[in-house]
Amino acid sequence: MVAPVFRILNYAQGPFFYAAWLGFRIGCADRPIGASVSLQVARADVVLHLSGNSTDGAPGNRTYLPPPSCPGPSGTSGCWKWL
Repeated sequence: MVAPVFRILNYAQGPFFYAAWLGFRIGCADRPIGASVSLQVARADVVLHLSGNSTDGAPGNRTYLPPPSCPGPSGTSGCWKWL
Protein backbone atom coordinates (compact mmCIF):
# COMPACT_ATOMS: atom_id res chain seq x y z
CA MET A 1 0.00 0.00 0.00
CA VAL A 2 1.24 3.48 -0.83
CA ALA A 3 0.17 6.27 1.52
CA PRO A 4 1.30 9.71 0.38
CA VAL A 5 2.21 12.35 2.95
CA PHE A 6 0.67 15.81 2.59
CA ARG A 7 1.75 18.77 4.63
CA ILE A 8 -0.87 20.74 6.52
CA LEU A 9 -0.03 24.29 7.50
CA ASN A 10 -2.90 24.87 9.91
CA TYR A 11 -3.88 22.09 12.29
CA ALA A 12 -7.29 23.62 12.95
CA GLN A 13 -8.24 23.80 9.26
CA GLY A 14 -6.32 20.88 7.70
CA PRO A 15 -8.20 17.94 9.24
CA PHE A 16 -11.51 19.78 8.85
CA PHE A 17 -10.87 20.19 5.10
CA TYR A 18 -10.11 16.50 4.58
CA ALA A 19 -13.00 15.31 6.77
CA ALA A 20 -15.82 17.76 6.03
CA TRP A 21 -15.08 18.79 2.46
CA LEU A 22 -13.44 15.68 0.98
CA GLY A 23 -15.28 13.07 3.05
CA PHE A 24 -12.30 11.38 4.70
CA ARG A 25 -12.53 9.98 8.21
CA ILE A 26 -9.80 10.85 10.66
CA GLY A 27 -7.93 7.84 11.97
CA CYS A 28 -5.01 7.98 14.33
CA ALA A 29 -3.53 11.33 15.31
CA ASP A 30 -0.39 12.26 17.20
CA ARG A 31 0.38 15.77 18.40
CA PRO A 32 3.22 15.65 20.91
CA ILE A 33 3.89 18.81 22.92
CA GLY A 34 6.44 20.94 21.11
CA ALA A 35 6.36 18.82 17.95
CA SER A 36 4.41 18.91 14.72
CA VAL A 37 1.14 17.06 14.23
CA SER A 38 0.88 13.78 12.34
CA LEU A 39 -2.40 12.13 11.47
CA GLN A 40 -3.93 9.62 9.12
CA VAL A 41 -7.14 10.06 7.14
CA ALA A 42 -8.93 7.44 5.06
CA ARG A 43 -11.77 7.21 2.57
CA ALA A 44 -12.75 3.81 1.17
CA ASP A 45 -9.38 2.21 0.33
CA VAL A 46 -7.45 5.49 0.11
CA VAL A 47 -5.16 6.31 3.04
CA LEU A 48 -3.31 9.62 3.37
CA HIS A 49 -0.94 10.88 6.02
CA LEU A 50 -1.10 14.55 7.02
CA SER A 51 1.89 16.15 8.66
CA GLY A 52 2.76 19.53 10.07
CA ASN A 53 6.48 18.85 9.71
CA SER A 54 8.18 21.29 7.34
CA THR A 55 10.20 18.47 5.73
CA ASP A 56 7.15 16.35 4.84
CA GLY A 57 5.65 17.22 1.48
CA ALA A 58 5.29 20.75 0.25
CA PRO A 59 2.29 23.00 -0.22
CA GLY A 60 0.83 22.28 -3.64
CA ASN A 61 1.77 18.58 -3.79
CA ARG A 62 -0.76 16.40 -5.57
CA THR A 63 -1.38 12.78 -6.32
CA TYR A 64 -3.60 10.95 -8.79
CA LEU A 65 -5.83 8.12 -7.60
CA PRO A 66 -7.61 5.77 -10.00
CA PRO A 67 -11.20 4.95 -9.01
CA PRO A 68 -11.67 1.24 -8.28
CA SER A 69 -14.03 0.62 -11.18
CA CYS A 70 -13.59 2.97 -14.10
CA PRO A 71 -12.61 1.01 -17.20
CA GLY A 72 -10.79 2.87 -19.92
CA PRO A 73 -9.92 1.75 -23.45
CA SER A 74 -8.74 -1.86 -23.71
CA GLY A 75 -9.45 -2.48 -20.01
CA THR A 76 -7.06 0.18 -18.75
CA SER A 77 -8.15 2.63 -16.15
CA GLY A 78 -9.25 5.67 -18.09
CA CYS A 79 -10.62 7.80 -15.26
CA TRP A 80 -8.57 9.61 -12.65
CA LYS A 81 -9.45 11.66 -9.63
CA TRP A 82 -7.30 14.57 -8.68
CA LEU A 83 -6.63 15.09 -5.01
